[in-house]
Amino acid sequence: MMPDGKNHVTWTTMVTGYSQNGYGFKAIECFRDMRAEGVESNQYTLPSVLTACSSVSVLSFGEQVHGCVIRGGLEANAYVQSALVSMYVKCRDLNSGRRLLLNMSVDDVVSWNSMIVGCVRQGFEDEALSFFKQMHAREMKIDDFTYPSVLNCFTSNNGYENAKSVHCLIIKTGFEAYKLVNNALVDMYANGGA
Repeated sequence: MMPDGKNHVTWTTMVTGYSQNGYGFKAIECFRDMRAEGVESNQYTLPSVLTACSSVSVLSFGEQVHGCVIRGGLEANAYVQSALVSMYVKCRDLNSGRRLLLNMSVDDVVSWNSMIVGCVRQGFEDEALSFFKQMHAREMKIDDFTYPSVLNCFTSNNGYENAKSVHCLIIKTGFEAYKLVNNALVDMYANGGA
């Protein structure tokens, strides 16, 4: 599959290319070939293969990659941590994702957003809202992807007060000008939330 003179850069480029272009299984196969050749993975390879695992929902292989992360001493790398959280959440293992998220060395908005989206998609709206509140309490820089994610919690009439609070926070922080946030607000109100 690979030309002579392959090294971790060549392999990582292949894994990343497959992963970023929707070929999750090919990325996993390439990663396996890389490991079989004795080439070590690094902080660039591992997030790409974790993304591939989440794109095709292969939790068991993602857990094996997590083992590579630990053996490689990369569990403190913020980029790798974020990819691990995202993989667990997208593969519907919220408990593992939550554990990693709460033990991350640096608060990462992308990881927290992934957790919120995962909770909403799996029907755990109260937990998603709890993560949002924790982000706010930690004074994390909430972004224009966080708000639409948390607004998806309010698709029924049971969250009126929380929906109003989030809407007020959106106005207070100046995010009402963002199209993605506005669309999520319209959807929330149109679908009966608040």
